[in-house]
Amino acid sequence: MIFVFIEQISSNRIPLFSGIYNNLEKKLLLCLLIIGVQSLGLLTITTDYAPASTLGGNFTSIVNIPLLGFIVRVIYAALSPFPWVNFTQLELYGFNSAFLITHILSAFLASWLILSVFLRIGLILKSLDNDKTIIIFGISIIFSLMFSAIGYNVYLAPALPFLAVIFLKKTYRVPIFYPIGFIVLMEITAHVARLIRT
Repeated sequence: MIFVFIEQISSNRIPLFSGIYNNLEKKLLLCLLIIGVQSLGLLTITTDYAPASTLGGNFTSIVNIPLLGFIVRVIYAALSPFPWVNFTQLELYGFNSAFLITHILSAFLASWLILSVFLRIGLILKSLDNDKTIIIFGISIIFSLMFSAIGYNVYLAPALPFLAVIFLKKTYRVPIFYPIGFIVLMEITAHVARLIRT
């Protein structure tokens, strides 16, 4: 439903919503959509069902905040298991270094795609080609992270083939040093947070 809604309004097929869409900053529109979808998800929580939003470990209180919680889930899904330096990653991957290298490559590419989507969302949604529809479908799949536990790379995996269209157009993707800088920053943040906790 999210995919059809975004695709229809971005193609000016729903006059009322398309008018609002055309007048809003696209990053603001994305934030409002995230808040709206997650808020609806929080309304469905009942006492006899343990939602994935309670499975955030140390971050349970954060992941239930509509916009911030979604950002935390996306970051964890893109990078985790994380951090990579001075951490028992090989044990998590059954001491198979090829699996670990594949994971790191996947996390790097996922970070590049996610940053490109966020920083180029206006350009993507204004585009008139078929690539826009494919990318919108990938973005819609990412919204499923709102209802998942955090910390699992595989939750983001279904969206990545659709977002990979971004790599075909230079105007859609951010420079390579963006994901590199992001990963280094997250690595430093993870180690500082670990030192603060101990």
